[in-house]
Amino acid sequence: TIIYISIFVAYAIKILVTWVWPRWIIVWLWIWYFVLWFITTFLMHPQDNKFSNITAKSIDVSCLFTSCMMIWAIAKRIIQYGVTINRYFVCWVILLIVVYSILSLIKTEKRWLILSWTLFWIALLCMYWPINAKHISLISQTKRLNNLLTVNDIELPLLTWSFENLTWNDADKLYYLFDELLDNYD
Repeated sequence: TIIYISIFVAYAIKILVTWVWPRWIIVWLWIWYFVLWFITTFLMHPQDNKFSNITAKSIDVSCLFTSCMMIWAIAKRIIQYGVTINRYFVCWVILLIVVYSILSLIKTEKRWLILSWTLFWIALLCMYWPINAKHISLISQTKRLNNLLTVNDIELPLLTWSFENLTWNDADKLYYLFDELLDNYD
């Protein structure tokens, strides 16, 4: 966990210096850091001494730090590209990490109960809430598509030369939107 947190601190400094935002590999690193933190915390739990308690709390705080970085990164991507199904689930994973970290800092002796209830409620909301991943991402992507078409004065239905005045940048955005919509929705 110390190696992971060192990587994240270095990456945060890199972001602040270069303003190059994280890609998916960093999100996976954050998620695996949470899993590693979780395993480390529960392997230390039976020891219940001062060192293991301090270590568990410091890992909880470090997960809050990495969650702030994740929130920053996912917000930037949502602003740039809208909500997709994957980004929707990443937001729920971030919520899980934040809620679990805060609750485990408050009630260190109830970590198993906190984990089970947090996972239960987040899974319940994520799957059965009326605002599910497919619905939210479809609304976001169609809204981005409509805005792009409106900005470029392209009317529906599309005609043969509807896209002739698009810049390369807008054509790339349009391709991404059509690709996202055709791959994930009926």
